[in-house]
Amino acid sequence: MTDHTKDNLEKIKKHLQEVLELDQNIDYNQEEAEKHLREFLELDQDADYCKEDAMIFDNMGVIYSEMGDLEEAMKYHQKALKIFRELDHREGEAITLNNIGLIYQTKGDLENALKYHEEALKISQEEGDKEGKADELGNIALIFKAKGDLKNALRYLQEALKIFREIDHKEGEEIALSNIGFIYQEKGDLENALKYLKDALNIIDKYKFTYGRDVIQNEINSIMNDLEEN
Repeated sequence: MTDHTKDNLEKIKKHLQEVLELDQNIDYNQEEAEKHLREFLELDQDADYCKEDAMIFDNMGVIYSEMGDLEEAMKYHQKALKIFRELDHREGEAITLNNIGLIYQTKGDLENALKYHEEALKISQEEGDKEGKADELGNIALIFKAKGDLKNALRYLQEALKIFREIDHKEGEEIALSNIGFIYQEKGDLENALKYLKDALNIIDKYKFTYGRDVIQNEINSIMNDLEEN
């Protein structure tokens, strides 16, 4: 690779990383990222990949997932996973395994989803990554819920909730609480469902989170109406 090509490659990589960080405008992210990724791939054929390259590929996978192109997303995540493993970058490997698991969840392939999330969970445990461990426990719980195994879903969510509280991760705590509430609601245990959903709503209001608030409030109202009727 010539020095001129190397310079161009570094400029493209830098610009692509900047594009991927521009969360304010997702349309710009997608259009610009695709354009510069094509240039990046054309120039980077003979280059030795590094951690930043793998992160770019993984982020591109996330963008394609958001666009609904799961097959293209999977290609980029698998490329990122290969690089992270070659570099023995365990954190990146776990994040990418998680993203692949999420794609399989979206596709309804629960067995493969479980496989990848369990691999990510194992790495998080080995690396002492408590937040990553709690995230994966929550993801695995949702797979069990989708399979109709509410007992195991609750078990994994309770473990995730405990860790989120230990590390004072309020957003994770709120998500775990709300998912536990939804499972109790599905089981017909409305009093426990109401308790957990109210706890989740309290965190949302206290820390001014917005995502999911309307859904939780509506479910609380519905449960309260059901309890009053009974």
